[in-house]
Amino acid sequence: MGCCIGAKHSNWCADYDIVYVDGAGKGYCIFHAPAECKFVSKYVEGIGDRPELISGEDFNALVFARIDAAIDEGDDDERDKYDFGDWNPRCNFAGTIFFADISFFRYNGEDKKSLPSIKFDNAQFCRNTYWDSSHFRVDVSFVCSQFFADASFISSQFFGSADFSFSRFRGDADFRSSQFFGDAHLDSIHYHSSADFISSQFHGNASFCNTQYRMMAYFSSCYFNNVANFSGCQFRFISDFSHSQFRGVTSFKGCQFRRISLFKTSKFWRLVEFSFSQFRLFVDFHGSDFQRGALFDNSQFRGGGNFSELCLKKVDFHGSESRKPTSFNSSTFGDARFDGMSFKGAVFFDEAWFLGDASFKNTIFYDYSNFEKAQFYGETNFKHTLFKEWTYFRNVVFNQKTSFAGAISKETILIEATNLSNFTLAETNIESFRFTECAWPELKDRQVVYDEILNLEKENNFLRLEEIYRRLKKISRDNNDEILASAWHYKEKEMLRKRLHHENKWTSPKTLFLRALNNIYWAISGYGEEPLRAFVFLFLFIACPLLMALYFGPFYQIIQSGELVNTNKHLVSCWLWYLPLTKVPLDGAIISDWNYFWKGAFNILITIQAALFAFALRNKLRR
Repeated sequence: MGCCIGAKHSNWCADYDIVYVDGAGKGYCIFHAPAECKFVSKYVEGIGDRPELISGEDFNALVFARIDAAIDEGDDDERDKYDFGDWNPRCNFAGTIFFADISFFRYNGEDKKSLPSIKFDNAQFCRNTYWDSSHFRVDVSFVCSQFFADASFISSQFFGSADFSFSRFRGDADFRSSQFFGDAHLDSIHYHSSADFISSQFHGNASFCNTQYRMMAYFSSCYFNNVANFSGCQFRFISDFSHSQFRGVTSFKGCQFRRISLFKTSKFWRLVEFSFSQFRLFVDFHGSDFQRGALFDNSQFRGGGNFSELCLKKVDFHGSESRKPTSFNSSTFGDARFDGMSFKGAVFFDEAWFLGDASFKNTIFYDYSNFEKAQFYGETNFKHTLFKEWTYFRNVVFNQKTSFAGAISKETILIEATNLSNFTLAETNIESFRFTECAWPELKDRQVVYDEILNLEKENNFLRLEEIYRRLKKISRDNNDEILASAWHYKEKEMLRKRLHHENKWTSPKTLFLRALNNIYWAISGYGEEPLRAFVFLFLFIACPLLMALYFGPFYQIIQSGELVNTNKHLVSCWLWYLPLTKVPLDGAIISDWNYFWKGAFNILITIQAALFAFALRNKLRR
């Protein structure tokens, strides 16, 4: 009769005697017998007296003897090569129940003592297990093993593949300073107590998929040379990845971080993915470096986070949600995508650098947002963004085209001390903005908006520009900024003049009249914004009656050499007669109907021009 457990594991224990037969007639060898039934001689349940139990020291001696025998036989690569099927290396302990404390320190590489290819699948370690400084010279498998007490692998070295998949660590699991030179499979493990990988090194691919960490998970100062896959993991307590280096592609896709998670000053050399992950408490990435980019799309940050002083070549937060205050202060981004993200807590981008394109399309800022001293060097897009609270842009750099088209704000978007040379206002809800001490682009020595420089004239979009300037004028007046109000008034009328110029004046008499009227308004007063021009025309309108009086009368007649001769010896009186608000009697003067006509004309022109001059002068002084 063979061992019933061994039959499930390639009968590797066939050479060992049966020491226990249970009531159902199933036999167990010394390795697979339950901990309370590891007898020194065979015992059949219910028959005779029970023999003595083997001591832990003697049992461990059997384990070491089997390992030493495999070492003494030398390598057998064909048989011992690891695969994921029914692997049956010469040193096989699958299903073994280790009922006593056991230490493998003797296999630490000294005196050529290193563990051969070894299999512990479905093994049970009932007491503390010590693998400190052990050398696993080739492959090792702990698939579906259970560690009921502490398991220590401090400074162990795994030179081949190491597979711990589906294992359970009910005590502390300590892998501090371990080195995995081959692939490490640590998938679907349950750590009921702390898992410590501080300063461990993974030189091959490392997989931790769907693992549960119920207590502390320590991965600080780790080194991952190739792929590191933590997809689907659950970190139910604090997780610490601070100061670690990830040189290969890294994935935390679909992970749950239920307590504080720390990634401070970690470095990711290749793409790292946190898509669809949940951070239920605070997450700290302060000072981390993402050389190739990071994906945080569709993730949840329920406790807020610290992303300050990061370096991210490319980052994607689209569809994500942050429920608490989140900081990106002093971080450096390449291309950055925050499309459709919801910031339900305050968010801070103070002194952040966006070296590539930055997109915040359809993003919702529920709370205060601050972009003070942020610098955008690529195209910046806030299209259809919703700001529900105050938003602050102060000393911001917009180096490329920046658009807030379709953006809506329930509070004020304050832009202060910022150069707006690349700030487009087309399709923008301008009334949501307040511009203070901003530098606007200039065209022909006049302040303009960037939309005009974008050659919108070629598309005859003067009506759009006219509307933009009209709305800018309104918010400038609402903010008591008379300087900008005057500038935008001038540009509004200028766009009206250009629009009328491009319309077909011959098919619309109204257009022709408005065009002429607007041209005159520009010519004689600069749309009421140039008092010097208005004064010059006022002077001309006042001087013209003097010429009129000199050559066309009114005249006085005198007799000279026996003939009636017209004279203008009362020229000043005749000149003043043409001017408004003067009552100069010209008794005896000859006044024609044309003189009365021009008197009326000059009264109207001078009165209107005087009003325009006063209006322009008031605007100038009010600045």
